[in-house]
Amino acid sequence: MIAAILLSAALGATVPQAIPDNRARFDLVCSGQARTLAGPKIPDDWSRTFSVDLVAGRWCDRSEGCDHIRDVAGIQGDVIVLERISSNNRLTDLEVTRSTGAVVMAFDLGRAAYLMKGDCRTGPFEPIDPATPEPGD
Repeated sequence: MIAAILLSAALGATVPQAIPDNRARFDLVCSGQARTLAGPKIPDDWSRTFSVDLVAGRWCDRSEGCDHIRDVAGIQGDVIVLERISSNNRLTDLEVTRSTGAVVMAFDLGRAAYLMKGDCRTGPFEPIDPATPEPGD
């Protein structure tokens, strides 16, 4: 696989995006490593699944049962910013790079701070709530 990517890069071909531009509704199946910067230690390995609906501009964390449906914070070029909160003693940032599938989550909760990095792959879209139309509707 690595040889195919290197050969394709050498020939000037493009490597397929982890999250194609034409996908507006998808689940992201992500996993990676966490680092505790301050506060109680969290597990080193993590995994989460996010449902993302760029048409409606919403997303949720399937790993938490999609109890909290949030607005997508924005799209900046190749980066989908799912969440960016900065208030008083709290900072939360969650972004995914379309071309690579790389995900970065940063949390600074005042007395605790964590940095989580990893990779995502797309999965079939599971509607965020029953009112969300299926892809193609």
